[in-house]
Amino acid sequence: MSNLEGLDNEFYEEKEIRVEDQDIRLLKALVSDDQAARELTSVYDHSLFMGDARPFAEKAIGYFKTYNQLPTKRVMLDQAKSGSFFEEFEHIWDQLEAAKYEPAEFHYDLDKVKDRFARHEVAHLRDKLPDDINDIDLEAALRETRVSLDKAEKVLRGTEQVYTQKTLKEYMPEFRDDFVKKSKDPTIGQGILTGYSYMDYITNGLQPSDFAIVGGQTGSGKSLLLANMAKQMWMQGNTIDQTGNFSKGYNVLYFSLEMPYDQCARRTMASMSDVSTYSLRDCQISDSGQLARLANSANFIKNYPYEFDIVDIPRGVTVGQIEERFLEAVAKGHRPDVVVIDYLGLMDAPGEDGDDWLRLGHIAGKLHEFARTYNIVLLSAVQLNRPKSKDPDDAIGLHRIGRSSNIMHHATLGIQILTRKNEDNFGDLEYHIIKNRNGERGKHNLHKSFKTGSLIDIVDEDGNSYVPQTSDEIGGFSNANVMEDISGKLAELGW
Repeated sequence: MSNLEGLDNEFYEEKEIRVEDQDIRLLKALVSDDQAARELTSVYDHSLFMGDARPFAEKAIGYFKTYNQLPTKRVMLDQAKSGSFFEEFEHIWDQLEAAKYEPAEFHYDLDKVKDRFARHEVAHLRDKLPDDINDIDLEAALRETRVSLDKAEKVLRGTEQVYTQKTLKEYMPEFRDDFVKKSKDPTIGQGILTGYSYMDYITNGLQPSDFAIVGGQTGSGKSLLLANMAKQMWMQGNTIDQTGNFSKGYNVLYFSLEMPYDQCARRTMASMSDVSTYSLRDCQISDSGQLARLANSANFIKNYPYEFDIVDIPRGVTVGQIEERFLEAVAKGHRPDVVVIDYLGLMDAPGEDGDDWLRLGHIAGKLHEFARTYNIVLLSAVQLNRPKSKDPDDAIGLHRIGRSSNIMHHATLGIQILTRKNEDNFGDLEYHIIKNRNGERGKHNLHKSFKTGSLIDIVDEDGNSYVPQTSDEIGGFSNANVMEDISGKLAELGW
């Protein structure tokens, strides 16, 4: 049944602009449904669309990926001016305003467009074959056949993004526009903040497809750090005192391979409400303030529009089983933005023979592939090796990770928790950034509050968390841009 009121034709032909009915329905989802737009843009690109819908989809998807917001009519028409598509975009937007959108039918419409894409790829391949089979360059034809069929299959499965290919010359106008926009709003392009000031400073937030690995000795706090990062990435600065007007948060899918569900949930509630995990376990609340914070946490969870989904699953889980639970969350309507696996060393890779460290390297590679395929942030942890000597310089570094460089090779961010002599006597946890594909390495400290399951950003006497030196010119928080009109200055420079 069509979702378009008063529009019965398969194509819209006014002003010779042709947009298929099914493209209109998907475009409507892209500009009106945040959840659908997130799913669509994380797996596919504008190549999925046909005809005049394709440039519209390219601009809409690009805007959503840049700003993490649904594009409006003004935005789309402004985008159209730079590409001489104003008339087409205005007409398409009129069709979108007339269309009725049903979120429950989104996946049905998406499947129809995916099927069309696959059939078009096969038909295109067929049309390129010469009439005389003897005229075929067999090797080239087989290579092109494999590429086309692989592309069609991946789109049908929804497991890999349709590729993007352009020259740097073609990309420069887009880069310039984004550069100017970021000069006016530094939060554009910002990733998902972890809530830890130094980590957020050097990364500007974790980006979709990032894979962060925490390394630590037994009992060092690996699981606790993962849990707190997950909670803070979910909440994004929103507090338990809020009942509405929430700022943007993110959906989290948390896999606990070692801790039972109720203990994992209790630890999260304890950290949120600043109430001891033992108090929650034994229902021993000492004052009305604790009870009020606990009630606020429960109400926050009820009203907050983003989900913290916990999966209690036995050790030995495979990457394929992780993917199944991820797709189950997608089907339930809360597509995860962040996936946390506690922890990598407890996973299995059936069919992978050899030493344990080779198996873990293989699992790390598959997890990174999973993060890239679904465009999500992935966090996990591994066990450290014993240091080779008592030299302090030997205590920190990639050589401590799982006897194999293959494990950390797949990570975009490597974090190591330092275990000091008499570590239990220290009130802080020291962590080191030992790998960072996008910036510097360094260290910082967090305050331990094991009774409430919390690791808290350490602040100075003035209440400030990590503040970078103004001269280091690193990261998105340096505020180094003092030019009021970068666009005008670029024009003066001929760009």
